Amino acid sequence: ARVFNVDIEGGQGQLVSYDIISQAGAAATAIVENFPAIIVNDGFLTIVFTSVNGDAKLSGIEVQNSNSSANARIAVARPEITDIDPGTGIHLYPNPVTDNRFNIEFNLNMDKVYKLTLYNNLGQTINFGSLALQKGNTVVAYDIDGNHLRRGLYFLKLDSFNGGYELFKLYIK
Repeated sequence: ARVFNVDIEGGQGQLVSYDIISQAGAAATAIVENFPAIIVNDGFLTIVFTSVNGDAKLSGIEVQNSNSSANARIAVARPEITDIDPGTGIHLYPNPVTDNRFNIEFNLNMDKVYKLTLYNNLGQTINFGSLALQKGNTVVAYDIDGNHLRRGLYFLKLDSFNGGYELFKLYIK
């Protein structure tokens, strides 16, 4: 079972020994947990996950501002995600995308198979299919014009069928 603790803004919201599969009723099932009246004083919402059993994992989050003031804002701090991963030899370019095309360059030390998924800032997905790549250097070009993507920030996830995944920021202008 995947069990973890969640702490929001220094204890204002908490889940203790949270078994997400038990709470959702099944694996790969969405669940909503509400935490009303969280006060953010520094402009950054701090959420800390601590593993109890297995790895803590969050697949999506929605933050709503309950303050009706026109000047109210929410800033969510994210871990840095890079478009170059020296550990795997994967490079995404051009970034930002300006002509509806981008390339992914792979410099792999072993054969790998990837499933590619693009996420918009709402968590909606676009499946780009799979790639079977051989050891060495390969450049794969993607034309995104047919997907009618709007300008903005996207996240490209490359799930390796050999285990693990890579996540990249992709800006579309």
